Amino acid sequence: MEDDNTQKNIMKKSKHISLFFVLLISVLLFSCQKEDVDIKRASVAELQFEISFTGFDFKTLDDSVPQCQDYSMDYVVFELDNEIYTSPIMNANGRFLTKTVKLPAGYYTLSRFMVYHTVLQGDDILVKAAPLVGSTYHDLMVNKLDLEISIEPFKKKQISVDVLCYEELFAQEFGFSWFDIHQMKIEKQCFFGDLCIPNDYVFEGSPYIGSLYQSQSNGLQSDMPAIMEVKVYKEGTLIRTFSNADWATPGEGDCMEVYYANDENLQGENFTYEVYVLKPDAANEYMVYELMATIDFQDEEGADIGPAYGETNWDGVVDFVVGNCNIDNTDYSWDY
Repeated sequence: MEDDNTQKNIMKKSKHISLFFVLLISVLLFSCQKEDVDIKRASVAELQFEISFTGFDFKTLDDSVPQCQDYSMDYVVFELDNEIYTSPIMNANGRFLTKTVKLPAGYYTLSRFMVYHTVLQGDDILVKAAPLVGSTYHDLMVNKLDLEISIEPFKKKQISVDVLCYEELFAQEFGFSWFDIHQMKIEKQCFFGDLCIPNDYVFEGSPYIGSLYQSQSNGLQSDMPAIMEVKVYKEGTLIRTFSNADWATPGEGDCMEVYYANDENLQGENFTYEVYVLKPDAANEYMVYELMATIDFQDEEGADIGPAYGETNWDGVVDFVVGNCNIDNTDYSWDY
């Protein structure tokens, strides 16, 4: 009898020990997973450029230098560690800054920096550029290429880059060849949408009350310009997120232009648009950006590949409707 009790006690202890090790392993696994998540979150950083203008303190033998053209500076194309990025330019109290770009924290080398003017009907114009390493103009710069950049997790880094006015006649002095200038094409696409909401959605306590839609010029209506985000991916990697939420009247006044760099030397590059529209969540409590569609395409196809509705499919604008507005000739129609 005593042996039986001893055996039972041993079995109980074994179970307790086994349970202890199971719990210990679970805690360790959770700790490792949490650490991995924290590391990934901590790896995100922000980078912004300030564009610094440099003049010519010398004259060539024929007194010729690139002349500055009276064009606006609309966006930059820059290269970090063989990856091409684009970013719009904003004027902040006389300082020309790019919008911040989110990147994994770490060390980068800036090897290319070009400033473009947007042309609505035609190719965009390169108006300013940072001379390449080894070029005639490179040594004139203070903040010059190849610039080593270190960005830390959870921090925003602002870097000054010197640029000169550019004319194609002086491409060689900048270190550019015809191929350097023309191999990278900026593709653009405009998005416009209508959000059609049921009348009973505008009630006291509705998430639409006090939302960005109420800030539109006509306030809340059953049919409103959609406030949206469009995320652009290249080969599965997010390039940039575009939004019309921060316009003077959110979502109104124009179609929202998105753009991306297309390397014309590479064929069959895969791109994706993810279209999000600001609307209530499933519980009708909060306003969230809901994914309405994912549009895949290659190179210069763009997104005008929706249903064939006559000429609207070739107008350069991706127009869509969310809900039942009874609007004809739209490229896409999505349920509310």
